[in-house]
Amino acid sequence: MEPGASCAAAYTSDLSEVIDFFQPDYWIYGHTHFPVDVIEGKTRIMNVSLGYPYEVEPGQESALLLRGNLRLEGEDSSCLGDPTT
Repeated sequence: MEPGASCAAAYTSDLSEVIDFFQPDYWIYGHTHFPVDVIEGKTRIMNVSLGYPYEVEPGQESALLLRGNLRLEGEDSSCLGDPTT
């Protein structure tokens, strides 16, 4: 889809100005069906969606889902579980 297409806003949002302005530590999103893990400025931008079953190698589901299981310094993360088990 072309970036200027009239329906592009229904599928994408360019929030780079928001990220640049607020500079959060993490920007986590989903539902795009392809992995993203990049650093923009001081912000780690991650896609944590799993995708369609045929897009995931058998046995890799846990590893893909745990990409969004972040343990943040100083935060009570007891509800997140142990990603090593």
